[in-house]
Amino acid sequence: MGRLVEALEKVGYRDGETLFGAPYDFRQAPAAPGKPCRAFSRFRRQLRALVEHASRTNGDQPVVLVSHSQGGYFALEFINRSPMAWRRRHVKHFVMASTGAGGFVLGLQSLVSGVSDASPMGLAGRSLACKFTSLPSPKVFDRDTPLVVTRDKNYRSS
Repeated sequence: MGRLVEALEKVGYRDGETLFGAPYDFRQAPAAPGKPCRAFSRFRRQLRALVEHASRTNGDQPVVLVSHSQGGYFALEFINRSPMAWRRRHVKHFVMASTGAGGFVLGLQSLVSGVSDASPMGLAGRSLACKFTSLPSPKVFDRDTPLVVTRDKNYRSS
């Protein structure tokens, strides 16, 4: 992210004026909607306030959210849990940088197999609930559309 910030500053963005950061501890996975999660609830409140502040300070223009790596999944959760009217007013674009499917697939392999993946998280990584945030959601995939089709069984979002 450091190089991206440097590049944005070179073209005129200014830290704290037109460029803001919102770090999140990836070990605190968002709970399912309607379930409590203090850390993610606090993050959502703070990010919402930051987005509104950034918009207000820049002529009430909608902002561009840029995420990096696993932060993309948390930012996507934030966006999905924000009311549509708020999103239309405050978020112009959402850019996911380096939120790779390869890493996601490797993480899920370790989650379902119990075998550690090659990530720096090692054995601890397989127990992180945050890996569930990027699984298919019935909000996107209806319950009648198969996500995986095999000879013996079809799997749907639930």
